[in-house]
Amino acid sequence: MAENKISNLLGSYSSIRKLGNLYDSYGKPDDNAIGNSPALNPKAPTRTSGELFSAARIRQTTVPERFEIICYVCQYAFNIQGRIVRTMCPKCHNMLLCENHAISGSYAGILKTIGNIEVKAGSFLDNAELFARNITLKGNAENATLRATEQLELCSYSKFNLERITFKDLVIGTDIACSFTKHVFCNNLATDGTLYGTFYCNGSVKIGPHGSITGELKARRLIVEDGGGLEGTIEIIEER
Repeated sequence: MAENKISNLLGSYSSIRKLGNLYDSYGKPDDNAIGNSPALNPKAPTRTSGELFSAARIRQTTVPERFEIICYVCQYAFNIQGRIVRTMCPKCHNMLLCENHAISGSYAGILKTIGNIEVKAGSFLDNAELFARNITLKGNAENATLRATEQLELCSYSKFNLERITFKDLVIGTDIACSFTKHVFCNNLATDGTLYGTFYCNGSVKIGPHGSITGELKARRLIVEDGGGLEGTIEIIEER
């Protein structure tokens, strides 16, 4: 029994010696150090930044973008988060299509989607009706009705009827001159063409190097690039 106690005692003493040697190899911690930082302990082994990042992955969480959708059946407005996909209107329960379309040549009919529609150059809309989130017009739509629930872009050399277009944001290309007889209410307006009329913008107005606005303008923000022109009454709405 005495031999076992001596053996155990020697074993414990050997373990303590090993721990002491290990402690000495790392060095005593600095009394002024905060925490147990290897950088403040010159004898302790250090890790490179690459080793630190490889040891622990950093994950980022991004909040999905929100989109306002207007039902093309009942005109009810609602929001969806993430990608715009085929979805059901929460009010009328109709399934809303989300496909993007490109029209070339002659088109006569009704086309509705919560996606985007592009009318290519050289195309002709014959008494057509287009409803989409974003519409880009490069062809002839003088005999068509266009409703963009977000942005309507009227590109250079496109043709249209001002009485038959509806939009939230309006983008005007070069070589386009528009004279609006009715007041224009929109969120954002960007023009590189020539505009006449009265414009009330809840967001920003940007006049490009080839653009000009003549008439009355109210907006929260105004940007006029070199070469752009602005003539008339201007009022900047204060941010609330």
